[in-house]
Amino acid sequence: MRIIPTTGISKEFHRLSIDKAIRASQRCQRNWDLTQVIDDEDVKTLQTAVTQCASKQNDVYYKVKFITDRTIIEAIHEETKGFTMEADDGEIVNMSNSQTLANLLVVFCEDYDEEYARSEELQTYFSRGENVENLRYSTRETLERNRYTAVGVAAGYLNLTANLLGYRTGCCQCYNADGVNSILNGDKAVLLMGIGYPDRSRSRLEHHVEGKRFPSLNKSIKVESI
Repeated sequence: MRIIPTTGISKEFHRLSIDKAIRASQRCQRNWDLTQVIDDEDVKTLQTAVTQCASKQNDVYYKVKFITDRTIIEAIHEETKGFTMEADDGEIVNMSNSQTLANLLVVFCEDYDEEYARSEELQTYFSRGENVENLRYSTRETLERNRYTAVGVAAGYLNLTANLLGYRTGCCQCYNADGVNSILNGDKAVLLMGIGYPDRSRSRLEHHVEGKRFPSLNKSIKVESI
């Protein structure tokens, strides 16, 4: 399928829509409207975002779980409890990451398709006179670096796609790994992302259950044009 570039008013409309989604995607949504259900076609689009994005050598470094079962979501949320933070009123409190209580919880887990990595197709394409052994991951560090890069790229695709569809998102890496992995039947979680409908009657910073407000933090990334 050929993608035809937009022009004029149409291009400006798309630019503004994309810019709005980009800015929304960096904001962590802490509470949700659980009376609504994410559309099945939107779920398919979100799944496309995490399966059709770029990775080194187009290899497989992760698998993804799309969870809507509230029992599992709430169990995973329980494993995010116990970290200490300063609420926006200055009180030091123990909190949980309520972004994981979203309508949909997406979990990136470790995976590596050994069969594909050593397949004749891939080795023939990349060897081209090189020793095929060079294509294999000789160190755990290399595999881990490629995995975290791949998950980061995929999470970015997913985050932006969700916001372009009108949903809100919140990522989480603060959780009890052993507890979450046990809930996932031994799969090793790398990143959690809540996706869903925000509770528009509350500030996005307000904890879904406990009511405390998370602080809003700012960042400044340097960009150089050369």
